[in-house]
Amino acid sequence: LLDIQSTSEQHEIFKALLKKGEGFLDSKRKPFLRKYSDELINTYELKGIIPKYKNEYENKYKKPDLIELVRGLYEIEPKLFVRLNLEQQKTLVGLLNLVLESDRRDELFDIFEEVIRLSDSEKLDLAKILKKTRLSNIISTIKLIEDRIETVYKLEDLVFHRWDANESHIQSLVESHYWLFGEQYHLVTAAEPDFEAALRSYRYILTGEGSKVSIDHPDKNKEMDIFICRRDNKTEEIDNIIVELKHPKKKLGKT
Repeated sequence: LLDIQSTSEQHEIFKALLKKGEGFLDSKRKPFLRKYSDELINTYELKGIIPKYKNEYENKYKKPDLIELVRGLYEIEPKLFVRLNLEQQKTLVGLLNLVLESDRRDELFDIFEEVIRLSDSEKLDLAKILKKTRLSNIISTIKLIEDRIETVYKLEDLVFHRWDANESHIQSLVESHYWLFGEQYHLVTAAEPDFEAALRSYRYILTGEGSKVSIDHPDKNKEMDIFICRRDNKTEEIDNIIVELKHPKKKLGKT
């Protein structure tokens, strides 16, 4: 038997036992931390610590990227997220988000290596997380481009080739892909809602007010095919687009 007390830490048997012990603890610790990392993410969502993304693309692709990094870091070193007040939590998550959006992810690895003492297996886990999110960004971007090209082809087919198609087919495609008119627009209303519902939705998007509104006009029950808007965060300028969709077979006159 090995006398641990009288054996140097550099002894091969001691190092082998230490490595085996660390592996055993990791196997027991990871499921426990995975459970609590889910609770951390839920808490961050409720408190508004996870940032609000501007558009559908960012919400679909950037948000999961950030959540996966926060979850992975918590599982590696929970102390990073302990005893932080609300502002500190927002600052930490905000910085992680900024790093993910830049091309300096390797620097994030260097920072955490300085701040916390990582075991070899934990360093490997962190490296995998950073590489995975980087690769996932590339894959997500390719998928986004592919989807958009496919949408343009579908629209072209509906307009120029599918003579059995009607306005409802075009309506369904366009209202699901209003990026066709530009980036970062919000869909205010499409087809069914009347002008009062459109105004209520419009005010909510721009100001957060969701109170009931009333319009005194004989045409208030009419509808718009597509109504989208966006606000420039720097200039506060508001852009609005209203689209009337018609099938190519329908002749357009002055009326």
